[in-house]
Amino acid sequence: MIHAVFFFINFLFLNKSLVYTSCMKNTKPSLVSIVVIKDTPDGPKTLFIRRVGKLLFGCWQYVTGGIEPGETAIEAAFRELFEETKLTPTRMYLGDFVESFYDDKGDTIQHAPLFIVYVDEKQKISLSPKEHDQYEWITLNEAKDRCQYTNQKEVVDHVKKVFIVNEPSDRLIISLRRHRTPTLTTERLALYPLQEDDINDLYPLLSHPEVMRFSITGQKTFEEVKKVIEDSILAYKEKGLGLYSIVLKETQQFIGYLGLFTALVDNEPYLEFKYRLFQSVWNRGYAKEATRALLSSFRNLKEPIFSSIEKENLFSVKVAKGLGGVFDKEIYHQDKVLHRYRYNLTSQK
Repeated sequence: MIHAVFFFINFLFLNKSLVYTSCMKNTKPSLVSIVVIKDTPDGPKTLFIRRVGKLLFGCWQYVTGGIEPGETAIEAAFRELFEETKLTPTRMYLGDFVESFYDDKGDTIQHAPLFIVYVDEKQKISLSPKEHDQYEWITLNEAKDRCQYTNQKEVVDHVKKVFIVNEPSDRLIISLRRHRTPTLTTERLALYPLQEDDINDLYPLLSHPEVMRFSITGQKTFEEVKKVIEDSILAYKEKGLGLYSIVLKETQQFIGYLGLFTALVDNEPYLEFKYRLFQSVWNRGYAKEATRALLSSFRNLKEPIFSSIEKENLFSVKVAKGLGGVFDKEIYHQDKVLHRYRYNLTSQK
């Protein structure tokens, strides 16, 4: 019996991470914590607001709030930030930290993922009078002194270390697409020019082996995806051509991208369009719907537009023909045989 108990304790000790992970699996957060930062001539400052009402009356803190039913933590962070301050972010990051504390009123452990928001120095703040009555922009050191709870001080220390002293990882970037106006819309889709903060939506797409199976360049690394976005932003500025995020209008879910770029085959430059969609949304007509909208927007373009497709890629061939693409010629690129299709832009509606 003693040996059995000893073995069990030893197992727990050696596998404590497994036990902890099992206990924490699928834990849904109930709150969000949002640290707002702005750059000033005197260095970065953070927003602290003073609470009113029965709960934590008189406490100075960063922005916090509850997650409503059916809402994700990121959605709650956007909503709470605007409701409590009327601020809109210029950059936003996952905080790479979860604030946890015991709520004695409900006898529960509360988990609040942290978000970091950067705002323009000139933005004006308008507080929700039922929740807060004063605000100040202060340094992180001053903020830590204002905190009344240990976990809040830990949040401030973490923000200072990860986001002020050091450069935050690009993998923590959150897309602010929801605050932009789409360039093109269809019945179900919205198209936005790719921006730097789309990196963590685009990377899983362009690194997916099945999605990139018929790509000439193959799966891309994180740094290569950053270069794709940088090139697209530059092309959009210089030529008005580039790549677009494809987003479901109803849910704001990123499902893929498409766009125009200048291709060069056999020293012949020409305009080509391309698209990629996550497997989960294949065969729903999204590729054709998005591409038709894009081609229609370039009806007045004098140059012809093409798409080059491996003949084995039956799905893309079907989309090309459905859009009125006509076989132009067979081309060879990087040891691959491609069929090039030409599109009549005046027929796109």
